[in-house]
Amino acid sequence: MRHTPIYKQSIYKKKQLLEQYETWMLKEILRNDCRAYLVTFMWKPNDYSNDLRMKIMKEDVTSFYSRLLRRAVRKPNSQNGIPKRPLFIAAPDFPFTKKDKKIRLVYINDGLHMHAVCVIQKNTRFKGKLKSHIRRNIEHYMKYNQFADIHVRTIAKDGNFTGGYNLKSIRLGRCSLDDILVLPKTTSEMRTIKYL
Repeated sequence: MRHTPIYKQSIYKKKQLLEQYETWMLKEILRNDCRAYLVTFMWKPNDYSNDLRMKIMKEDVTSFYSRLLRRAVRKPNSQNGIPKRPLFIAAPDFPFTKKDKKIRLVYINDGLHMHAVCVIQKNTRFKGKLKSHIRRNIEHYMKYNQFADIHVRTIAKDGNFTGGYNLKSIRLGRCSLDDILVLPKTTSEMRTIKYL
């Protein structure tokens, strides 16, 4: 009986898990009762190790989510609030230069940034577009973290958005599956998040 080598098993599992994430994201994006956005987070320059950068990035994005959550749902842990929580799937990303480019650019923090697909239901307290909301309240979202910039783009519901765009660094092996951040967390985990 032939066995698949362990490294190939892990590659298959990774591919399968990424496909499931993409299918889930696309299903959520295409729902009629929601608005979907691609949020890009950039950080101020630092000389931290990549592990420490990743930890700070996850903490900052979780803090951003908790602030956005309070704008969307009055009581996020209540029976009525739980299904209304925004969905957030974030992953780190690096810039990729095309092979035919001869110029090597210098990037802040080695170009490491984070993309998040954000899905907000229309029946929440959150009204209007996320982009204009962030622009109006940028100081609130930039407070107590190391963001340099937050960029928001609306995702059209024409089905052309590939659910895996924000997961491309994981697919290409530059980041691991452990670096994916899915919010909201479970209800028990949510109780440990401080609302700022």
